[in-house]
Amino acid sequence: MILPEHIARRGPMSSAQRRLYLQCQLPGGDRAYHLLYLARLRGPFPLHVAQAFAARMVERHEALRSAFRREGGEFLC
Repeated sequence: MILPEHIARRGPMSSAQRRLYLQCQLPGGDRAYHLLYLARLRGPFPLHVAQAFAARMVERHEALRSAFRREGGEFLC
């Protein structure tokens, strides 16, 4: 996968990213960003279909490819 230039470059988090990161560090702070869904499947489970679906979702949505870290007191993405 070829990453867009703004993804390939690493740099400081935006203020919105920093706020979300800090909120998620608080107890229960990330609950608002999790959507839960339960489905009961009957019959054989097509694991290859689920894996392809997950890979496609990650490919399409930049936020699912994001990772954050702290270096020297600075937040980087």
